[in-house]
Amino acid sequence: MVSTDPRRRYGAEELELAKEIAGRAALHIDNTRLYAAQAKAAAQAARLQGLVDATFSASNLDDMLDELLRRVTEELGTQFAVFLLMDESGSALSVRGSRGLEEEATAGVRVPVGHGFAGRVASTRKPLIVEDVRSIVVVSPYLGERARSIVGVPLVLENEVIGVLHTGSLNPRTFSSEDVTLLQLAADRAAVAIRRAELYEREHQIASLLQQSLRPEALPSIPGLELSALFHAAGRGVEVGGDFYDVFRIEDSTWGLVVGDVCGRGPEAAAVTGLAKNAIRALALRQPDPGSVLEALNDTMIRSEADRFCTATYARVRLSPGTAKVSVARAGMPPLMVRRAGGSVEEVNPAGPLLGVFQRAEFAVDSFILRPHDGFLIFTDGLVEGDTPFSSEKDVARLLESSAGHGAHEIIESLESAFGRLGRQSMDDVVALAAMLRP
Repeated sequence: MVSTDPRRRYGAEELELAKEIAGRAALHIDNTRLYAAQAKAAAQAARLQGLVDATFSASNLDDMLDELLRRVTEELGTQFAVFLLMDESGSALSVRGSRGLEEEATAGVRVPVGHGFAGRVASTRKPLIVEDVRSIVVVSPYLGERARSIVGVPLVLENEVIGVLHTGSLNPRTFSSEDVTLLQLAADRAAVAIRRAELYEREHQIASLLQQSLRPEALPSIPGLELSALFHAAGRGVEVGGDFYDVFRIEDSTWGLVVGDVCGRGPEAAAVTGLAKNAIRALALRQPDPGSVLEALNDTMIRSEADRFCTATYARVRLSPGTAKVSVARAGMPPLMVRRAGGSVEEVNPAGPLLGVFQRAEFAVDSFILRPHDGFLIFTDGLVEGDTPFSSEKDVARLLESSAGHGAHEIIESLESAFGRLGRQSMDDVVALAAMLRP
């Protein structure tokens, strides 16, 4: 029983006991605080990880932004969230994505930098919390009429403000520093993804323009000869490849058809592609023999010291009433395939080395005659190599055999349909050029 006598004096043992009890109590309090801090940190880490996961779970930019907005509203317990991006002039923000808002609330809304809530966040480059929206001037009527509490952070990339992310509640509430940290992480992730998407789109446009410059805008209309072509870009189409095709007039009734493939991708490959395409056009006007054209092209590439080799098939087509004579030279390409009107398929495979490799190169020439409803197909090795619908030239021959009675357009449509069913991107560019003699 503890004594309550005020006159009692405590000895050294009792003082030591009191110190021990106090020390243990302090340790327990510290452990409790540490546990609470650790639990809080773990909860915040889980919230942050949820946002990080959103970056990798979406297949495109729109889906990623929408997923980030969804997770922001869930984690912060808010009713709406908005991404606004800076325009090219850097003077105003417009909505790029939203969640919890009607389309009418965001359509056409532009927020000048320095004005309204988002404009203030963009101009100050700092997070902003407003617990009562009625206390500030806002640009969006929706915020003024329905929102009560709002928090926003800037999207900053390479010291440039590219937008604002804000989220809010329809009822009054407060936002913690952890909420701001979470929102800022989402903004940082979105900024990187948006810039990456912009760069990808720019690269894709440049590659597309460059690739288009290496192909004819449209195939010429040749009486009696139906033409159709396929170009299937490898990968995501952000880097120009070396595959090309061309059709050009040599004389009144004589035409040149060429399909080629420069090794590699990128600007260097595109430069060699332009060289090969233009050289063949010029040489074909002076050299009636296709083998001589490829031999002169090989000399041109060697002298230019192009650090790329090239494969090509060049066909010279001379049209006559009811028939056409085709002379073919080949440089390392798959065989040209002739499909007769009845469906039989023949390979035309004259010998010829790669272009731009050997100082001296000779190219054999094979010739054949086309009659009405006969045709031929020239294609690059991307059609039959790698992850494509055709494992070999035999598969292409079978497709042509089954196309008896079909024209050039229908053959190319069959090839395009096969790649469409593949459902994924090919490893290499694919070019195919079909020609069919019409009565």
